[in-house]
Amino acid sequence: MPGRPRHSRCGPEPRPTMNRGSTMTPHHIPKIACAAGLFAITMAHAATGFTVTSNQETQVTPGMSSDEVRQALGQPESHIKFRNEPGPTWTYRLVGGDHTLFDVDFDADGKVASTSERLDESGDGGP
Repeated sequence: MPGRPRHSRCGPEPRPTMNRGSTMTPHHIPKIACAAGLFAITMAHAATGFTVTSNQETQVTPGMSSDEVRQALGQPESHIKFRNEPGPTWTYRLVGGDHTLFDVDFDADGKVASTSERLDESGDGGP
């Protein structure tokens, strides 16, 4: 038919158009991309450790291995071996805890001996 554009398998595909009633406009794309980026950074940080939720905190129980703790909570913010303690202490920052730290104390066999919360006395708000 004359006057109608022809689309073939080898020719260009028709370009999608936005519905005029749509609320998604091109100027929303940078805002959505920024929000998605911030969310991804937050999730990546949480997945790598340092911060834990109170729900994650309750998953750590005496007798768990260090591998089990790392699987449940990720990497600790700090890993310290005190001279008078049989094993290391791993420290995590509690999300929404207003400078609250969560310590996991291990025994000489690498098993959880105890857990506790304490205030971050350094005044450091986190990583």
